[in-house]
Amino acid sequence: HADQRALAESVHGLHSSGAKFMMTNADTPDVRALYGTFNVTPLAVTRWVSCQARRYKVGELVITNYPRR
Repeated sequence: HADQRALAESVHGLHSSGAKFMMTNADTPDVRALYGTFNVTPLAVTRWVSCQARRYKVGELVITNYPRR
């Protein structure tokens, strides 16, 4: 949780400086709360996990501070 909060502070700092950003992060309630003031778009992605090549569908968020088309 501390790493996610530190990342969010940096991202909010970028926004305050006028920089535009796009990032992705895991779709969790904590991440949604940290970035809820920005444009948040859910995205389903497939991850390959372990040497056994198992595929898992997971939720991810695309987060921007500008409107996406």
